[in-house]
Amino acid sequence: MPSARATLLADHQQTIEAVVDAARAIANAHGPFTEPHFLRRVVTEQLQSHELLEPLLAMLTTAAEAVGETVQGAPLPAPPYLSVTSRGPVCRGTLSDGRRVVIELVTFAVERQPRRYVFCDPDPVTCLSVEFR
Repeated sequence: MPSARATLLADHQQTIEAVVDAARAIANAHGPFTEPHFLRRVVTEQLQSHELLEPLLAMLTTAAEAVGETVQGAPLPAPPYLSVTSRGPVCRGTLSDGRRVVIELVTFAVERQPRRYVFCDPDPVTCLSVEFR
């Protein structure tokens, strides 16, 4: 049985690539960023304009099914199920067994000196993080 991460990479590769492409376009137009609120707003707007919110949220169902579970409730493309951090979009859901699944697409890195957010130019494999808690 393939891992949830492998299943997401196979089934949602186009979505992951579209998120990376959107982040790249943002970085080329605006980056690097010193204000995390501005970065989150711009990324959210870009994801909305490219109609990526629903496909991102669909990744929760795929991850749950990959481990033989279902997602409790009907997740919405808004917090707490989907949020955009200064590193990229994060999807969270509670599984039928009570565990939580957290899917993060890391597209920006935090540099400490000086503090700023820079596009980390990931590929789909390095971009995707999946955790079960």
